[in-house]
Amino acid sequence: MRRRMRVVPVAVALLAVLCTGAAAREEGTARNVTGQCRFVFENTGGKRENIKDGRVKSHVTVATRDAKSELSVRWKDKTEVAAFYLQWEEEPSACEREWRAADGTVVLRETVPAHPERNEWIPVPEGARELVLSAKEPMTIAECGAYSAGERPKGVNIPAPTPEKLDFLVVSTHPDDDQLFMGAVLPVYGAERGYTGSVLFMTCRERRRYEEALNGVRVAGLETLPLFLNKKDGGPEYKDVRKFWDFDETVAQLARCFRQYRPEVVVTHDLMGEYGQALHRITAEAVTEAVLRAAEPEFDPASAGVFGAWQVKKLYLHLYPENRLHIDMRAPLAAFGGRNALEVATAAYKEHKSQQYLWFTVSDRDAYSAAEYGLAFTAVGPDTPGVNDMFEHVGNGEN
Repeated sequence: MRRRMRVVPVAVALLAVLCTGAAAREEGTARNVTGQCRFVFENTGGKRENIKDGRVKSHVTVATRDAKSELSVRWKDKTEVAAFYLQWEEEPSACEREWRAADGTVVLRETVPAHPERNEWIPVPEGARELVLSAKEPMTIAECGAYSAGERPKGVNIPAPTPEKLDFLVVSTHPDDDQLFMGAVLPVYGAERGYTGSVLFMTCRERRRYEEALNGVRVAGLETLPLFLNKKDGGPEYKDVRKFWDFDETVAQLARCFRQYRPEVVVTHDLMGEYGQALHRITAEAVTEAVLRAAEPEFDPASAGVFGAWQVKKLYLHLYPENRLHIDMRAPLAAFGGRNALEVATAAYKEHKSQQYLWFTVSDRDAYSAAEYGLAFTAVGPDTPGVNDMFEHVGNGEN
């Protein structure tokens, strides 16, 4: 009995310490207080519940072309609201944010320009008890959540801004192609070797795929916002793809992107579309031409005037049969605690939960190996056989 009496207090004390630690961690994380707020809509489309139902598939239109439309969120003094988490259905156009006190006086009025971020974490100014959103153009919000003070919860997905200058850029037709077919690049050249890289997704209009894209690149080591062209997706035959996507406009969009972010190395799809996928093929063709056009000052004078011409140093195509380059996806990576690129890319692909019913898997040995590339264009000379370094002749590997 004595031994039991000695053990029980220790166990109780240990449990108390653990519970205290858990409570402290909970206190440090912002609480969702959306349910304590009142949402008021004026001339909006969609069910009011859609904006706070926790489902990014549903949404509310907060502005229309025909009539002024507003979304207002109000809360009482006893409700602590320190920030809002807005998840836009599409890239938001310019809007007005007005913060009001409890008596209706304006605390702060902000004009927010159009921007690429579809997820926003917006701090609440001191003294505000109401947020009013309005715009002249149609805008849709998938979710609007209110949070107390504290660290952002794990479910809040806010990447850092895209770097102004990139060392490399992976151009992927769909979210998940970057892992399935080019999954060696981000973990090896980004997180492990320290080059500044990003991913440009050609298609990503669906809200769910956007979240999956953010999660996938984060698991692969990219903490910044990837780029999105938001072109329409579909399954046309290859002969119709140039009409499905305006090819000339697509080339111009890509050239503008290359000029703005100035990647030294660009990596994209197989010219045959891996398994013959039409939009993969047109992506590879358009990227190949855009790499050349971006260096011509007379091409797309508007973007040349803003960013200047830019010469991409190297273009690698997935599975390109000439000037072959192999990335070892089995070597342990210190940046990922010893896991290899194959394991990292596989984990990143699993973040694309809506696509897991398909037959695809990440591999470095099958016909669509994410380890195999070829140098399709170079402005700095040919690769040395066997060196297998995308940045050979480009720089010394330091950022």
